[in-house]
Amino acid sequence: MVIGNIKKPSYVKETLKGWANLIFACILSLLVSLFTSMLMSSNIWKGIIGLFTMAILLCIVGNYSYNCAKSHKAYERTYKANHNSFRHIVLGITISLPLILQWIVLMVLKYAKVSIGDSIFSIYRLINAYYLPWINVICPNHTLEELSIMGVLTMLAFIIMPTITFIVVYNIVYHNIDIEKIIVYNKE
Repeated sequence: MVIGNIKKPSYVKETLKGWANLIFACILSLLVSLFTSMLMSSNIWKGIIGLFTMAILLCIVGNYSYNCAKSHKAYERTYKANHNSFRHIVLGITISLPLILQWIVLMVLKYAKVSIGDSIFSIYRLINAYYLPWINVICPNHTLEELSIMGVLTMLAFIIMPTITFIVVYNIVYHNIDIEKIIVYNKE
């Protein structure tokens, strides 16, 4: 049922749009990383470029989350539908699902000591370009053998950032929380 521009939210369509946003963010991050690769000789520049590429991802995911929250609220208001309080959590997790599955495959290759692990790791670095500069800091020689437990956990933290961003932004927008009022005036 459609009234005006308001359509019933679909998990499949929203997940596919989320994946498209993730792919777009990774392509932009890869371009930034490639164009600034000459600056990546020092860890300071790698960190600065890493922050920039991570900001690209978080802004794109945050914008998508903002749009989802607005459309869900409009749909619920128009059709007097009940609010699904787990929808944003499920969407946040499903958006990051390909990243989590890639990470699991990489960890299986690392700990199984498969010979093709390093070539897969090179492909993994390009696919996850939004934290490519950080991977270059964690693994300067670009091999799975040099990836430590701390590096594995750091990679996992970067992988769950889109999920956390989606959930937090969705909650802020859906519940009309004024961040400026909370930060500046210290009250809700």
